[in-house]
Amino acid sequence: MMISWLIGFFSDYEVIATFVAALAGFGGVIITLIVQHQLDVKLENERIAADRRRVISALSAELIGVRSFCQGAINAMEGSEDLPVPKALPFFYFDALTSRVDLLEPEQVQALRHCYTWIRELPLRAEMLCAKDQSGSGAYVRVMPYRFGVVREWFTLLEKYADHALATLEAK
Repeated sequence: MMISWLIGFFSDYEVIATFVAALAGFGGVIITLIVQHQLDVKLENERIAADRRRVISALSAELIGVRSFCQGAINAMEGSEDLPVPKALPFFYFDALTSRVDLLEPEQVQALRHCYTWIRELPLRAEMLCAKDQSGSGAYVRVMPYRFGVVREWFTLLEKYADHALATLEAK
């Protein structure tokens, strides 16, 4: 009974043509959806890669600035009567890009965290070290020459952390 119905169903040319067209149309829709999904995935991966490059570029530029700042501070200690250290170092990209840290590898994040921890700590350490030497308050802590050795070590360490963070950013 079922077989006779199928034979009757397919004996009509219009029914066969409609059935074949429906199958072709449905297959076309499925193929279109698959291709569109693959293109969407590719586009999303390209967007993520571009965002990653932008984050790395911004952080690298800032780390180069950190390194230059440290070298300048170390050089400024030579033959100087005092060294003004800002109470807050003007490096903020890491804080601004915290929501984008998921684009970076774990070792990159760790290296950046070490460096930016020192960026925050160095002015505080200088302020605590030189609290007795200060007269008045301002935007800078004045480091006296007899404290240059300790502060030079801090700037050298910050420079080392900046170099390491730069190396990890450039490695990937």
